[in-house]
Amino acid sequence: MMQRINKLQQHTIVCGFGRHAGEVCKELAKQKMPFVVLEIDLEKTEQLKSETDYLFLRGDATLDEVLQEAGIERATSLVVTLPSDANNLFVVLSARQTNPGLKIISRLNNASDELKLRRAGANHVVMPEKIGGYYMATLVNKPDLVEFFTLISNMGTSQVEFREIAVVRLKSQFYGRSIGDSGIYLATQLPIIGLRYPDGHYQLNPPTETILQRDMHTVVLGDAKQINRFCSLVLADENDVTN
Repeated sequence: MMQRINKLQQHTIVCGFGRHAGEVCKELAKQKMPFVVLEIDLEKTEQLKSETDYLFLRGDATLDEVLQEAGIERATSLVVTLPSDANNLFVVLSARQTNPGLKIISRLNNASDELKLRRAGANHVVMPEKIGGYYMATLVNKPDLVEFFTLISNMGTSQVEFREIAVVRLKSQFYGRSIGDSGIYLATQLPIIGLRYPDGHYQLNPPTETILQRDMHTVVLGDAKQINRFCSLVLADENDVTN
């Protein structure tokens, strides 16, 4: 297994294998994204070995050498789901120092620790109980909205997905022009439902007169077949369907 882990590139490292990490791993596996799990508990590593085909290492994620074994310098994302905010903070801080470009998502147990985790280098901080409470409350008066969110978030059996594509990756005839004049919709029958600007903010349902600039990202929604067709028609490099 170590040989396979050593070959990983642009992968995700998941620290801990509790309830929440289990769901993270299921989604990563479903989306065919490479990842490795770090877990110190013997019983959980035996579960990983007997019940899954996930790559994993038994070790303490708070130790730099264990993160190194998991390929922290080659990874693109880190998901930290340890039960202690202090340990999560330690992992986030260590990982950020080792790999400044890493995307770090950390579990948060105590709301008062959020600022500390962000200062340590976490890009995103998630409190599962808060999200679960919001989800359940929304089911009370907006159940259809929850079902739609489940559909578009790809949490169920659906193959619907969002795809964010850099405008610079598009064929030259599609950028430097307005969305309407670019002919993207006529060519693909898939509308651009959002734009991400260089400063990180999103614009939903952008007007057709919006000019597609090279430093923007387009957002489209569709099933896997529609997304792949969109990419094959508009990308300068037809093999690049991930950006």
